[in-house]
Amino acid sequence: MKSGFKSKKPNYGFYYFKPYMLMLATFVVIGLGMLLVGKTIDRSSIQFIGVAIVAYGILTTLGWALARYVIPGNRIEFAKKVVASLNLEGDELILDVGSGRGLYAIELAKMLKKGKVIGIDLWNEKEIPNSIYHHKLSQPTGNTIYNALKNAEIEGVSEKIKFLNMDANHLQFGIDSFDIAICGFVIGHLREHGLNVLQEIKRILKPGGRLILIDNFRDITYLLLSTFHLFVLSYLRGAKARRLTKKNWITNIKSAGFNIRRCEARKSIIVVEGSI
Repeated sequence: MKSGFKSKKPNYGFYYFKPYMLMLATFVVIGLGMLLVGKTIDRSSIQFIGVAIVAYGILTTLGWALARYVIPGNRIEFAKKVVASLNLEGDELILDVGSGRGLYAIELAKMLKKGKVIGIDLWNEKEIPNSIYHHKLSQPTGNTIYNALKNAEIEGVSEKIKFLNMDANHLQFGIDSFDIAICGFVIGHLREHGLNVLQEIKRILKPGGRLILIDNFRDITYLLLSTFHLFVLSYLRGAKARRLTKKNWITNIKSAGFNIRRCEARKSIIVVEGSI
């Protein structure tokens, strides 16, 4: 079958682009303003502070880029490792919650022979209720169902994946429908840290079904490389928007009715496998 897409390389986009571009712009504007004021009144100390603020904004943005795309390793390779650790039999029915551009859905589909992946998301940003996310800045950037379908076609797994525009708070599936549900960097963006979504996932999983949650958690790497996000954006939004610790994540997953099978946490990324 000939592909309708010309590109030969999938594009999975960038996470957190809007918040960090806002961060960079904020520090640059404030820093340049102080630099101009210091130069106008001939105060070298104020000029120095202005330069320091600009430098801090640039370094923090670079820290974000390192944390997201360099230090934890290539995120595509990371997704491959997560999927490989599941030891799939190949006939599972899997739900990918918050598919975005399809990275986890596609990597899962590559491991299936007779199984299928259903990927859900609210791809149309204009249709996303503001009540779902902590803040508008938390909404995904540039994610479209077209890009998800395009990536699946490029990777040769489009026949094993079905993408649906659906709110994870109200999953339109019956009980005991799926063998596995995976949430890649989604739950942490939701109000109440997605407790309702976790409970919905438990409802649609078969007995013995597995939840795979991948998200950020608050550790020293996060504190050092995400200073602006932690101390400005998160605190302006209130306590319920702040990043969870490893212990918080485990508690929330247990509260949704899951048993913890394994938990791996390093370099601000946590992978938790739960079962029912």
